[in-house]
Amino acid sequence: MRSVFAFMSDVAVSGVRSWLDGVAVATKPDGWRWPEEGTGTLFPGLDEGCRYVDREDVTSATAALGKKPAFVVQVDVSGRLPGNVEVLQFLTELMTAFPAVAQDEHTSHCWTLEELSTEAKFEGRGFFDTEDWQVGG
Repeated sequence: MRSVFAFMSDVAVSGVRSWLDGVAVATKPDGWRWPEEGTGTLFPGLDEGCRYVDREDVTSATAALGKKPAFVVQVDVSGRLPGNVEVLQFLTELMTAFPAVAQDEHTSHCWTLEELSTEAKFEGRGFFDTEDWQVGG
């Protein structure tokens, strides 16, 4: 399973939890399946206090946000599908609703909503660029 992270700023955990309850199916406390229909492609969860992300990633997010992120929405991506479209759709909706920056596992860059929507490149890669990843591979 692959993961992407949304470092949240200037929003209460309860606000994002309510938003997730409205757009996804709860599967466990602070865990959801998205989209609601089907078996789901993405599995977002809340990491209050940024306990489960690398310190270097928190430092990068702090620089990008101008303050330490309050918490993280970790989005695990099913290995059954590439997930590129779903990841971008989910993060675009989340980051339109709340201030955040996103990070994938391929670069150390924290991506803004504008960078996601314009398909910007960093270190020669786009966000969640899974070119080297293959279904079943």
